[in-house]
Amino acid sequence: MLISVLNNDELDEETLHELIKLCSEAYEEDFNYYFSLLKNAKHVIGYLDGKIVSHAAYVERILYTEQRSYRAAYIEAVATHPSVQGKGLGSQIMSHITTLIDEFELGALSPSEHEFYARLGWSLWEGPLGYYDQSLNEFSCPDEEVMIYQIGEINDIDFKGKLLCNWREGDVW
Repeated sequence: MLISVLNNDELDEETLHELIKLCSEAYEEDFNYYFSLLKNAKHVIGYLDGKIVSHAAYVERILYTEQRSYRAAYIEAVATHPSVQGKGLGSQIMSHITTLIDEFELGALSPSEHEFYARLGWSLWEGPLGYYDQSLNEFSCPDEEVMIYQIGEINDIDFKGKLLCNWREGDVW
């Protein structure tokens, strides 16, 4: 699989359309609105025989524990075309992302499949999750799940403590 990395503003209309189509088919839901929220994303795109077959994107977010804040690469829209799922293409994309995000302190994502990400070194956050609204009021997210990828030698993370993010349009986590 050939992998390319493009900033969101480098995507031409055809590529953007193909990425939205890929994610919509993989998740069986319309991703048009979701992609409109990824304005500052970096896209990692996998091609087989010149066709887009796999994708993931990441955006910068600040995550907060009770001890400190972390600059995180938040992974979004991880998808592989249904016709080639189970062949390791998603794993290749995610492995490639981990080589790109070393400028961050953490990687984070909201998992659809825990086992897939755990095999690639991601750990499930065990503590409570929440977010700050625009007035810095804190809200809990008891139904959300987040997985973390540790970058470098950060060893002060309490995976059972509270983890917060800032509110954003769309999915908070």
